[in-house]
Amino acid sequence: MLMQAMEGRPGIKFDARKFEWVGVPIHPACALTKASGITSLEQWTAAKEPVKLRAVT
Repeated sequence: MLMQAMEGRPGIKFDARKFEWVGVPIHPACALTKASGITSLEQWTAAKEPVKLRAVT
């Protein structure tokens, strides 16, 4: 929503410039579904083929 406010998209009802951040605003995370077949970090790092990921914004 922050990016949408900065882009001036309709429907945003706050002024992002007035927000004050506490801590780090971005926390990187990754989640895999059961469909990937990966059930542990060890499995992921040992995979012979790259695991396909997608970004959600």
